[in-house]
Amino acid sequence: MGDLDFYTDQQLLRLVADGDEEAFTLLYRRYWEVLFVRAVKVIGSREDAADIVQEVFLSIWHRRAELVITGSLGAYLQTSVRYQAIHYIEKNITRRNYLEQLTELANRSDLSPEALLQAKEVQQVVHDTVRDMPPRGLAA
Repeated sequence: MGDLDFYTDQQLLRLVADGDEEAFTLLYRRYWEVLFVRAVKVIGSREDAADIVQEVFLSIWHRRAELVITGSLGAYLQTSVRYQAIHYIEKNITRRNYLEQLTELANRSDLSPEALLQAKEVQQVVHDTVRDMPPRGLAA
């Protein structure tokens, strides 16, 4: 990597837009761990959290030519992972009792205010999704 280590996120994004795989790999390494930890906290599965982070980065690579991120890349990635986690929960709501897990998570006292707020946001989305689901036996 060498020289690219000192590039800003915006400089690396410009290189990524031109198809620079080395710049993309560096961005991936910069952010993967923090995004993975966030996803694990939301969904509780290390394997699925890794898949979510992979999807976010894969999406960036596929949209690299037209992607415009004007603010913080870190914030953009955090938001992307949060939405992917919410989508994952909505898709898998019938297989796991996320509402109960999220209530438990939201009631923990060792969470940062930001993590607590995110847990409550996800809890509300899950609650709304469950509320809007058709009764069992009526789904097509």
